[in-house]
Amino acid sequence: MKLSAADQIYAHIMQHGRTTRPELERIYDLCEKTVDAAIRKLERLGYIRRAGMAPRQGKNRQAVIFALTDAQADPRLIADCRGRPAKQSGTVKPSHSFDALGAAMNSFFGRRAA
Repeated sequence: MKLSAADQIYAHIMQHGRTTRPELERIYDLCEKTVDAAIRKLERLGYIRRAGMAPRQGKNRQAVIFALTDAQADPRLIADCRGRPAKQSGTVKPSHSFDALGAAMNSFFGRRAA
């Protein structure tokens, strides 16, 4: 079973205590956006926190250090690593028709429908 980026990051921080985004990118061979999205999710869930800044190395900028919080993690929430919370069941997406679109455009531009 393949772990999500958030699962990998959470497990890494549990094992090693603290880490930075560049370390996670390098260790797990993940792109910056993937790691950022997973970190944002873990922060939003309250499972990790910002714990300072790493010292500069060469010309690189300082990196934020991430550490675990005291919150008890729910593995189901971590595994679902989409950037936004899942939609509630029963939510119906409104449907649109081309007739309604045509009427709205004709109304906006002041023309009659052909």
